[in-house]
Amino acid sequence: MQRFAIVDTETTGFGKNDRILEIAVVLMDGTEIINEWETLVNPERDISNSDIHGITSSQVSMAPTFKDISSNLAGLLDDRIIVAHNISFDIRMLTQEFLRVDMDVDFGKGFCTLQATGMKLQVACENFQIKTETAHRALSDARATALLFTWVREKEKNVSGLKCAKFKNIGTTEVPPLISRAAISNSF
Repeated sequence: MQRFAIVDTETTGFGKNDRILEIAVVLMDGTEIINEWETLVNPERDISNSDIHGITSSQVSMAPTFKDISSNLAGLLDDRIIVAHNISFDIRMLTQEFLRVDMDVDFGKGFCTLQATGMKLQVACENFQIKTETAHRALSDARATALLFTWVREKEKNVSGLKCAKFKNIGTTEVPPLISRAAISNSF
Protein backbone atom coordinates (compact mmCIF):
# COMPACT_ATOMS: atom_id res chain seq x y z
CA MET A 1 0.00 0.00 0.00
CA GLN A 2 1.33 3.43 -0.91
CA ARG A 3 1.72 5.89 1.95
CA PHE A 4 1.36 9.61 1.28
CA ALA A 5 2.05 12.84 3.15
CA ILE A 6 0.04 15.74 1.76
CA VAL A 7 1.89 18.91 2.71
CA ASP A 8 1.10 22.59 2.67
CA THR A 9 3.22 25.46 3.92
CA GLU A 10 2.54 29.13 4.53
CA THR A 11 5.66 31.26 4.31
CA THR A 12 7.07 34.74 4.81
CA GLY A 13 7.61 34.99 1.04
CA PHE A 14 9.03 33.11 -1.92
CA GLY A 15 12.80 33.68 -1.76
CA LYS A 16 15.84 31.85 -0.39
CA ASN A 17 15.81 33.87 2.82
CA ASP A 18 12.10 33.38 3.44
CA ARG A 19 10.87 31.00 6.10
CA ILE A 20 7.99 28.63 6.80
CA LEU A 21 5.56 30.04 9.36
CA GLU A 22 2.86 27.37 9.23
CA ILE A 23 2.89 23.77 8.06
CA ALA A 24 0.26 21.05 7.86
CA VAL A 25 0.54 17.38 6.94
CA VAL A 26 -2.36 15.09 6.05
CA LEU A 27 -1.36 11.43 6.16
CA MET A 28 -2.93 8.92 3.80
CA ASP A 29 -2.48 5.18 3.59
CA GLY A 30 -3.70 4.14 0.17
CA THR A 31 -6.85 6.20 -0.37
CA GLU A 32 -7.71 6.63 3.32
CA ILE A 33 -6.90 9.77 5.29
CA ILE A 34 -5.57 8.43 8.56
CA ASN A 35 -4.55 11.58 10.40
CA GLU A 36 -3.50 15.22 10.30
CA TRP A 37 -0.90 17.45 11.94
CA GLU A 38 -0.32 21.19 11.86
CA THR A 39 1.65 23.85 13.65
CA LEU A 40 2.54 27.48 13.45
CA VAL A 41 6.29 28.04 13.19
CA ASN A 42 8.23 31.00 14.52
CA PRO A 43 10.17 32.14 11.43
CA GLU A 44 12.57 34.20 13.56
CA ARG A 45 12.06 37.16 11.21
CA ASP A 46 9.45 39.67 10.14
CA ILE A 47 6.26 38.68 8.34
CA SER A 48 5.64 41.17 5.57
CA ASN A 49 2.86 39.26 3.79
CA SER A 50 0.30 38.73 6.57
CA ASP A 51 -2.36 40.06 4.21
CA ILE A 52 -2.13 36.82 2.18
CA HIS A 53 -2.48 34.18 4.91
CA GLY A 54 -3.55 36.25 7.92
CA ILE A 55 -0.72 34.98 10.12
CA THR A 56 0.85 37.73 12.20
CA SER A 57 4.09 38.07 14.14
CA SER A 58 2.17 38.02 17.43
CA GLN A 59 0.58 34.68 16.49
CA VAL A 60 3.94 33.00 15.88
CA SER A 61 5.94 34.71 18.62
CA MET A 62 5.41 31.79 21.03
CA ALA A 63 5.33 29.08 18.33
CA PRO A 64 8.15 26.54 18.03
CA THR A 65 10.97 27.24 15.59
CA PHE A 66 11.56 24.97 12.62
CA LYS A 67 14.49 23.45 14.51
CA ASP A 68 12.10 22.59 17.36
CA ILE A 69 9.75 20.67 15.05
CA SER A 70 12.26 19.31 12.51
CA SER A 71 12.67 15.81 14.01
CA ASN A 72 8.94 15.35 14.50
CA LEU A 73 8.22 16.59 10.98
CA ALA A 74 10.88 14.26 9.59
CA GLY A 75 9.15 11.38 11.38
CA LEU A 76 5.89 12.25 9.63
CA LEU A 77 7.39 12.63 6.15
CA ASP A 78 9.98 9.85 6.16
CA ASP A 79 9.13 6.89 3.93
CA ARG A 80 6.04 8.60 2.49
CA ILE A 81 5.36 9.99 -0.97
CA ILE A 82 5.03 13.76 -0.74
CA VAL A 83 1.97 15.35 -2.36
CA ALA A 84 1.37 19.09 -2.62
CA HIS A 85 -0.36 21.69 -4.74
CA ASN A 86 2.68 23.35 -6.36
CA ILE A 87 5.03 20.75 -4.95
CA SER A 88 8.16 22.48 -6.25
CA PHE A 89 7.48 25.46 -3.96
CA ASP A 90 6.70 23.43 -0.83
CA ILE A 91 9.68 21.10 -1.36
CA ARG A 92 11.98 24.07 -1.97
CA MET A 93 10.85 25.76 1.24
CA LEU A 94 11.13 22.51 3.24
CA THR A 95 14.56 21.78 1.78
CA GLN A 96 15.78 25.26 2.77
CA GLU A 97 14.48 24.78 6.32
CA PHE A 98 15.92 21.28 6.74
CA LEU A 99 19.30 22.48 5.43
CA ARG A 100 19.30 25.28 8.03
CA VAL A 101 19.08 22.63 10.77
CA ASP A 102 21.62 20.32 9.11
CA MET A 103 19.16 17.57 8.22
CA ASP A 104 19.78 15.70 4.98
CA VAL A 105 16.67 14.66 3.07
CA ASP A 106 15.89 13.26 -0.34
CA PHE A 107 12.26 14.15 -1.06
CA GLY A 108 12.02 11.45 -3.71
CA LYS A 109 9.52 11.95 -6.52
CA GLY A 110 6.24 13.29 -5.23
CA PHE A 111 2.97 14.23 -6.86
CA CYS A 112 1.83 17.75 -7.77
CA THR A 113 -1.91 18.37 -7.90
CA LEU A 114 -1.29 21.76 -9.55
CA GLN A 115 0.51 20.06 -12.42
CA ALA A 116 -2.20 17.38 -12.63
CA THR A 117 -5.10 19.87 -12.79
CA GLY A 118 -3.46 22.98 -14.25
CA MET A 119 -5.58 25.08 -11.87
CA LYS A 120 -5.01 27.10 -8.71
CA LEU A 121 -6.15 25.16 -5.65
CA GLN A 122 -9.36 27.10 -5.02
CA VAL A 123 -10.34 26.96 -8.70
CA ALA A 124 -9.67 23.21 -8.87
CA CYS A 125 -11.71 22.63 -5.72
CA GLU A 126 -14.62 24.62 -7.12
CA ASN A 127 -14.34 22.79 -10.44
CA PHE A 128 -14.39 19.36 -8.77
CA GLN A 129 -16.95 20.37 -6.11
CA ILE A 130 -14.55 19.94 -3.20
CA LYS A 131 -15.65 21.86 -0.13
CA THR A 132 -12.86 24.03 1.30
CA GLU A 133 -12.40 25.96 4.49
CA THR A 134 -10.09 28.97 4.79
CA ALA A 135 -7.80 29.50 1.79
CA HIS A 136 -4.12 30.15 2.48
CA ARG A 137 -4.04 28.39 5.83
CA ALA A 138 -1.92 25.26 5.88
CA LEU A 139 -4.34 22.68 7.26
CA SER A 140 -7.27 23.85 5.16
CA ASP A 141 -5.15 23.82 2.00
CA ALA A 142 -3.61 20.42 2.86
CA ARG A 143 -7.08 18.95 3.40
CA ALA A 144 -8.28 20.36 0.09
CA THR A 145 -5.17 19.02 -1.66
CA ALA A 146 -5.75 15.57 -0.14
CA LEU A 147 -9.30 15.48 -1.48
CA LEU A 148 -8.15 16.80 -4.86
CA PHE A 149 -5.39 14.16 -4.94
CA THR A 150 -7.96 11.45 -4.22
CA TRP A 151 -10.11 12.72 -7.11
CA VAL A 152 -7.12 12.89 -9.49
CA ARG A 153 -6.03 9.37 -8.54
CA GLU A 154 -9.50 8.00 -9.17
CA LYS A 155 -9.64 9.67 -12.58
CA GLU A 156 -6.09 8.95 -13.72
CA LYS A 157 -5.62 5.63 -11.90
CA ASN A 158 -1.90 6.10 -12.49
CA VAL A 159 0.44 7.54 -9.93
CA SER A 160 3.31 5.21 -10.72
CA GLY A 161 6.96 6.19 -10.57
CA LEU A 162 6.56 8.06 -7.29
CA LYS A 163 9.28 7.67 -4.67
CA CYS A 164 9.21 8.16 -0.92
CA ALA A 165 11.05 10.86 0.99
CA LYS A 166 14.09 9.58 2.88
CA PHE A 167 15.78 11.37 5.77
CA LYS A 168 19.41 10.63 6.49
CA ASN A 169 21.32 11.02 9.75
CA ILE A 170 18.36 12.14 11.82
CA GLY A 171 18.66 9.52 14.54
CA THR A 172 15.43 8.47 16.14
CA THR A 173 12.37 10.54 15.47
CA GLU A 174 9.27 10.69 17.54
CA VAL A 175 6.11 11.11 15.54
CA PRO A 176 4.25 14.05 17.09
CA PRO A 177 0.75 13.81 18.45
CA LEU A 178 -1.69 14.09 15.58
CA ILE A 179 -5.06 15.73 15.32
CA SER A 180 -7.71 13.06 15.67
CA ARG A 181 -9.97 12.71 12.62
CA ALA A 182 -12.84 12.12 15.05
CA ALA A 183 -12.41 15.65 16.40
CA ILE A 184 -12.78 17.24 12.98
CA SER A 185 -16.17 18.59 11.97
CA ASN A 186 -18.15 16.79 9.33
CA SER A 187 -17.90 19.81 7.02
CA PHE A 188 -14.59 18.44 5.73
